[in-house]
Amino acid sequence: IFLPGVENLAWIAGAVVIGTIPGWKMARSVPMTSMPQMVSIFNGMGGACALFISVAEFIKHSSQSGASLLGILLGTIFGGISFTGSIIAYGKLQGIVSERQVRIPFQSLVGTSLAAAMFICSAFVLAAGTASDLHAPAFFAVAGLSLMLGVLQVLPIGGADMPVVISVLNSCTGMAAAVTGFSM
Repeated sequence: IFLPGVENLAWIAGAVVIGTIPGWKMARSVPMTSMPQMVSIFNGMGGACALFISVAEFIKHSSQSGASLLGILLGTIFGGISFTGSIIAYGKLQGIVSERQVRIPFQSLVGTSLAAAMFICSAFVLAAGTASDLHAPAFFAVAGLSLMLGVLQVLPIGGADMPVVISVLNSCTGMAAAVTGFSM
């Protein structure tokens, strides 16, 4: 944040303070047995941040290069999957969502179809070479499909395996943050 050209340091500092205080209070008050839920919800917020930053970058730039568009798309995909997957993991651990495996009919076919549609929409946006209004519906379809895929991928996993799922989603959030950095 201290590189030349970074503006609004006061806003950034304020956001850090505002985010730190409730995070610190939550971390201090959560019992150790509820730590996986807290990690999951914090991780989900990281995924949401990567998703929203990617969306904002797409909206902000009307003439991105292909490399930047790839970073924006990957940040959107990884962030969306991580966000909704982490929320479902939190729900399973907290007892809000059934801890049992929840399967929908034709689960594999639906998941494969969502991933294929996300790939096709991404290819359409990348083929354009710029982040134009014409390609915005395909981009927002990618965002929506990634959110659905996050839910669909975590629902069929039992509650006892949620710590492992959270670790995988944490890696997904890390990848989302990394590729989002390339899109700016």
